[in-house]
Amino acid sequence: MAHSSSPLDSSRVSDTNPDTIKALWTDVASVVSMSSRGQPIKNGRRGGAGGGRAGGGSRAGSDVGKEASPSASVPTSVFDPSESRHTPESTATHTTRTISPRHANFSKLVLHPRAITINDTNSIVPSAFAHFGTNEPPDGEVVDYTQLVALGGAAHNFWVVLDDDAVGDIAAEYREMRGLGLCEEEFATFAKTHFLRGELRSRNVSEDRQWRAERMLQLVCPPKENAHWRVPPVMVTSDSPRDVGEAPELWSWDIRPDCAYWLSLRGFNPRYRFQIQNCTFIRDWITCPYLSVEFKRDGESEDVAVRQVCAAGALALFNRCYLHLEARKAATPNKSLVGNNLVNTDKEEMASIRHYTLTFIGHKFVFWVLLPTWDGQGQWAGCVMKRLFGADCTDKYAVRELADWINEIHRWGLSQHGPSCERDIKRVLNIGGVRTSDVHHVS
Repeated sequence: MAHSSSPLDSSRVSDTNPDTIKALWTDVASVVSMSSRGQPIKNGRRGGAGGGRAGGGSRAGSDVGKEASPSASVPTSVFDPSESRHTPESTATHTTRTISPRHANFSKLVLHPRAITINDTNSIVPSAFAHFGTNEPPDGEVVDYTQLVALGGAAHNFWVVLDDDAVGDIAAEYREMRGLGLCEEEFATFAKTHFLRGELRSRNVSEDRQWRAERMLQLVCPPKENAHWRVPPVMVTSDSPRDVGEAPELWSWDIRPDCAYWLSLRGFNPRYRFQIQNCTFIRDWITCPYLSVEFKRDGESEDVAVRQVCAAGALALFNRCYLHLEARKAATPNKSLVGNNLVNTDKEEMASIRHYTLTFIGHKFVFWVLLPTWDGQGQWAGCVMKRLFGADCTDKYAVRELADWINEIHRWGLSQHGPSCERDIKRVLNIGGVRTSDVHHVS
């Protein structure tokens, strides 16, 4: 009787052949999937939906969710071509692997059906100040953000304040790290130390209702429809291929941005602060993110980081738009729809709805902005992530530009994004009969 070879036969393993080793790991995954068919493997992130808090463990532990999700089997429906219908998993004979931003066709299969596109064409943006329409300081001077009236004079630790010597030192350090060929985590740690800073949470903050931001590292926020954290809808046209229409359901949108900035709930009136969870998403003490950051990892292409941050930004942007559309239901007549056009007052509100992203590839960076696409009735019709500005931190002028962009995004987040979210939240609460103060932040 012939001896049948085990799929894990050690004779197939080569110490030097990467293709053989890859095939072996494929067999391992197959065996694990077969053995656990009775209990399908959940998304492999550590700690479940509540994991991934700021500073959540070592690098090896924090990468579990990102690395495991592309190949983890999850409960899903399986398309049966012979019957031209969906077969529920309870009657299916196998499970389907999920798609993640590491999948080469992630944009085609997940983003595009939702009308989420990436425009990576280089554009000419003179400066961060030109983009936001703020005053650029004279050469040799820097903006003192702690003195801006629009920010109420609240002290923040996340401003990037660099003199000429510090700029030169940072550029020199980036050149040295590049020359040494350091891993991506070294670059990411350096960037988070000098540019993507966070507040001291132990500091006692007075209830002055000034807007504050919270930096969260690798925070996992899986969508929950009943918690106002919704997945952008599929907007597949009738002529779209069947496989594209099916594919978006294979990803759970369980995103773990490397770094993100959210609004702190301390900026809202404490009299109705506890009601905010009833009209928009909050996670503990934060809500309404405005900046997401993604670093490239060793062995990954730049496109993976771009797709990852686009997905994270689109999720945040869609839920910001959803809040605004809910608030519009309570709009007074002068803010209603007129034919197929919105009156100027609502157009101004909609112009403030956006989400910024940043990709860091070693010593190179690119800023992006996600803008919603509105249909003729002012409803969500997808979004586009546009490239704004990119440069190389080995150049001292680029270091200065990086600092300016981060500071100006924070300024926008606290002086425009925060108040805009507050106005929409108050309108929604007013619908439910919650009384809110007419007193706004200093502007």
